[in-house]
Amino acid sequence: MFKFHPNIKSPNPNLIGPSAYMRHRNRKDAIIYAIQNNDMTALEQLLEMGFLPANLGYDMMRCACFWNRFEAVQLLWQYGCSTVRPRTVKPVTTTPLYYALYHKNLKIAMFLTDKSYHPIKEVPEE
Repeated sequence: MFKFHPNIKSPNPNLIGPSAYMRHRNRKDAIIYAIQNNDMTALEQLLEMGFLPANLGYDMMRCACFWNRFEAVQLLWQYGCSTVRPRTVKPVTTTPLYYALYHKNLKIAMFLTDKSYHPIKEVPEE
């Protein structure tokens, strides 16, 4: 699956920022490392800089559910990541909801399935 380097973690949290994650090969790895290390400030800054690759929001959501990062799931949802498998992804991949239920994280599972958690866009009446 993914190869993770243990040297990304630092004993001093002030040394870790989005620049520490940007040194990796591609945008996908930078976001995955931020999710894995539960660094929400760096993740938000990477997303604001436009580091979310096209059609890979599904993979980011799967990673956040795999590592039980509820804050990352919420943040990725705000930036338009989807839990629906795009056509470019093989149909045999494991869904984010499966990872949430497999790790017994009901908070993430409720967020992914319950419509009351999601912001509802109201259509203006004419």
